[in-house]
Amino acid sequence: MLDKANESTDKQLAWHLIGLSLEHPPEPAQAVIPMEKLRDFIAFARARCDPKLTDEAGQDLVDAYTSMRSQGTSRKCITATPR
Repeated sequence: MLDKANESTDKQLAWHLIGLSLEHPPEPAQAVIPMEKLRDFIAFARARCDPKLTDEAGQDLVDAYTSMRSQGTSRKCITATPR
């Protein structure tokens, strides 16, 4: 079984686990954007947008990624993945 990282489900799980111990658990959040509208927006962005990184921005990302990866080698754990 793989534990694939997903920010939305990870947050839901974290709040669920914490909520088991909270005296007054928070109410579930409501969607700000209707799902259908969000799907349409993502489809539009995929079809029409073609963002480009500058060389400097690309180098910053590479540096940050390699730095995060190297932090885990001393503790024998993965601190960043290509996702």
